[in-house]
Amino acid sequence: MKKTRVMVVDDQFVARQLFELYLKSSERYELVHMVESAAFAETFMKSDAVDLVLMDILMNDDSNGLDAAAALLSRLKAAGGRVEVYDQNEP
Repeated sequence: MKKTRVMVVDDQFVARQLFELYLKSSERYELVHMVESAAFAETFMKSDAVDLVLMDILMNDDSNGLDAAAALLSRLKAAGGRVEVYDQNEP
């Protein structure tokens, strides 16, 4: 089975580590990149194709996951992927 290639974008170290633990233990996912800023997400997308992006909405460096998701969405759609945006502050 082909694994889904995933990039995690979150400024919180603990959140990135939790995603890493889950993704590396899964037979369905391959962790391709972990970055701490939405500003870097598009740079990594250009260098290595991913199928799924898990991205925080608001980050400490004022980069915005929603803005980055809009920029990445057309690239992912063309490749048949998707963007998932989450807010860790939502209950």
